[in-house]
Amino acid sequence: MGLTCPERTGHKCDNISIPTAFKDCVHQIIERLRARDSYFTQKCRLWTICRKAISGRLIRDWRLALSAKLSLNVRMKSALVGFVWVLSSVLMLGQGQNSSVKPAIKTVSGQASERLSVDTAKTTVLGNSFVAAKDWSIRVAGSATILEAPERNSWVALIDVQAKTQEEALARAWQAYKPDAKWPVKVSTDQANEDGWSQRRSYEYLTSPNEKRTVGALVSYSRSSWNVVIVDMADAVAEKRGSQVALVFGRLLPKGYSRESFAEKKPKTLDQARIAELTRFVEQGQKVLGMPGVAFGTPTSLLEKSL
Repeated sequence: MGLTCPERTGHKCDNISIPTAFKDCVHQIIERLRARDSYFTQKCRLWTICRKAISGRLIRDWRLALSAKLSLNVRMKSALVGFVWVLSSVLMLGQGQNSSVKPAIKTVSGQASERLSVDTAKTTVLGNSFVAAKDWSIRVAGSATILEAPERNSWVALIDVQAKTQEEALARAWQAYKPDAKWPVKVSTDQANEDGWSQRRSYEYLTSPNEKRTVGALVSYSRSSWNVVIVDMADAVAEKRGSQVALVFGRLLPKGYSRESFAEKKPKTLDQARIAELTRFVEQGQKVLGMPGVAFGTPTSLLEKSL
């Protein structure tokens, strides 16, 4: 609860939070203060003591502080000493509880954000590779790798999960990224297998016009785990950063997978046999598709060299 200075209505001397169980104790002390002649002065001094006790400056030397700084009678001192003693106990108990909670919070929040100065190759928690765009920030929270746009109000999250179905994988991904999200699914569409991913399905979510927001997800499976990419972006940012988001999707590959590359491979000679096979393929396609005419060509230099 918040403690309000009685000398000025609505003015808060300090924001102090204590358990409700001690509310009655506070009220009893206030009632004792009401019986004194210097009601307002003494009560405001009580709030000062509380504030100092909260900051830890009075917990160890409260008896000396009460004797030296306050000209109160014995009953008043007893009431204040009792209140400070109770409050000090609550604070030390709260500090003990907070110290036990902090490690759990740290594991949930994960590592600090890293701002990228160039397009950077990264991996998800389970080792799936992707490229994070320049000027974006990246951080890891549990099973989620979260990219944040420079505008600070848009995110792309890549979450690795273990699940039996696409729907279960999607639900676990949202739980890891944004558990309180309530957007309903507008439409879901199966996607073709690609780049080592299978059982792919995209989801589009229904957002309100006032949100001006684009929310979608792509669920993919590889080997023994699912990868879910959640796009949660303001419309204006999505339009501006569309190419950078495409970079993430275009370079997202399962762990250990590499695309076929013809770099440094020697091309085969386009000889008469290969030209004949190519001609046969085109003519067969013309008949199957019922095309009235078709043509194909090859670079003149290659034909002349082959012939």
